[in-house]
Amino acid sequence: MLPNTEMEWRCAEYGIDPDDLDTLLEIALYEPHLPSPDDPLAWQNAACAALLEEIHGLPTCWTPGVPDVERRAAHLARIDAVKRHMVRIEDAPHSDRAAALAYVGSARTAPEDPLAPLRQGVRLDPARVQSRVLAVEWLRANADRPRKPTFHTKPPSTFVGMR
Repeated sequence: MLPNTEMEWRCAEYGIDPDDLDTLLEIALYEPHLPSPDDPLAWQNAACAALLEEIHGLPTCWTPGVPDVERRAAHLARIDAVKRHMVRIEDAPHSDRAAALAYVGSARTAPEDPLAPLRQGVRLDPARVQSRVLAVEWLRANADRPRKPTFHTKPPSTFVGMR
């Protein structure tokens, strides 16, 4: 399933309401399909290249001087671009999900909405979200300071190292 921390961080980074689970679930489902512009192999795939061209220049959660409304809109534009160019996640028909449960011998019934357990069971702790907001604000405030290179510092798109 999805860890609550992932949704808490997205609330902090983009100013999303913690009770807006539909938006948070959409981001959590599509965000892993965003290719990295630093990945040279992503540019070899026509769909990835089209996606990267479309989202180029959009502010990220770390772009300085951008209000949360614009950050959120830009990230939702990235998610929409993923839907257009890369992947579309749709529910399997209810009959197929019910048949799969019957096939494995489960006594459970398939819910009409497969994400209903998440929508009903996930409640984000406002104190945890606020602590992540403070962490994001601190990182943004200190992002322009020079970083001291360490053994663990490495450029993007390089070998898998120690971290």
